[in-house]
Amino acid sequence: TKRLGLLLKILVLLLLPVPLVLWLILSIVGSLLVGISYGLFAPLAATLQAVGAKEDRLYHCLV
Repeated sequence: TKRLGLLLKILVLLLLPVPLVLWLILSIVGSLLVGISYGLFAPLAATLQAVGAKEDRLYHCLV
Protein backbone atom coordinates (compact mmCIF):
# COMPACT_ATOMS: atom_id res chain seq x y z
CA THR A 1 0.00 0.00 0.00
CA LYS A 2 1.00 3.60 -0.33
CA ARG A 3 0.68 4.21 3.41
CA LEU A 4 3.72 2.07 4.11
CA GLY A 5 6.95 3.53 2.91
CA LEU A 6 9.43 1.79 0.67
CA LEU A 7 11.93 1.50 3.52
CA LEU A 8 9.37 -0.25 5.76
CA LYS A 9 8.47 -2.69 2.98
CA ILE A 10 12.12 -3.56 2.42
CA LEU A 11 12.69 -3.93 6.16
CA VAL A 12 9.74 -6.32 6.49
CA LEU A 13 10.94 -8.38 3.53
CA LEU A 14 14.42 -8.65 5.03
CA LEU A 15 13.36 -9.39 8.62
CA LEU A 16 10.41 -11.72 7.97
CA PRO A 17 12.54 -14.83 7.29
CA VAL A 18 14.40 -14.49 10.62
CA PRO A 19 11.58 -15.84 12.87
CA LEU A 20 10.77 -18.53 10.33
CA VAL A 21 14.37 -19.78 10.25
CA LEU A 22 14.57 -19.66 14.06
CA TRP A 23 11.31 -21.62 14.29
CA LEU A 24 12.73 -24.28 11.95
CA ILE A 25 15.99 -24.58 13.89
CA LEU A 26 14.25 -24.73 17.28
CA SER A 27 11.78 -27.35 16.09
CA ILE A 28 14.59 -29.56 14.77
CA VAL A 29 16.58 -29.23 18.00
CA GLY A 30 13.46 -29.90 20.08
CA SER A 31 12.61 -32.99 18.06
CA LEU A 32 16.13 -34.32 18.51
CA LEU A 33 16.05 -33.73 22.26
CA VAL A 34 12.67 -35.43 22.64
CA GLY A 35 13.78 -38.38 20.52
CA ILE A 36 17.00 -38.85 22.46
CA SER A 37 15.29 -38.53 25.84
CA TYR A 38 12.55 -40.98 24.82
CA GLY A 39 15.17 -43.45 23.63
CA LEU A 40 17.01 -43.21 26.94
CA PHE A 41 14.17 -43.06 29.43
CA ALA A 42 11.62 -45.47 27.92
CA PRO A 43 13.84 -48.56 28.43
CA LEU A 44 14.80 -47.30 31.88
CA ALA A 45 11.15 -46.94 32.85
CA ALA A 46 10.36 -50.39 31.45
CA THR A 47 13.22 -51.91 33.44
CA LEU A 48 12.07 -50.26 36.65
CA GLN A 49 8.52 -51.43 35.98
CA ALA A 50 9.78 -54.99 35.49
CA VAL A 51 11.75 -54.86 38.75
CA GLY A 52 8.61 -53.83 40.61
CA ALA A 53 6.60 -56.65 39.03
CA LYS A 54 9.26 -59.30 39.69
CA GLU A 55 9.49 -60.24 36.00
CA ASP A 56 12.48 -60.99 33.82
CA ARG A 57 14.06 -57.54 33.44
CA LEU A 58 15.84 -58.11 30.14
CA TYR A 59 12.83 -59.68 28.44
CA HIS A 60 10.46 -56.97 29.67
CA CYS A 61 12.82 -54.20 28.57
CA LEU A 62 13.26 -55.58 25.05
CA VAL A 63 9.67 -56.69 24.42
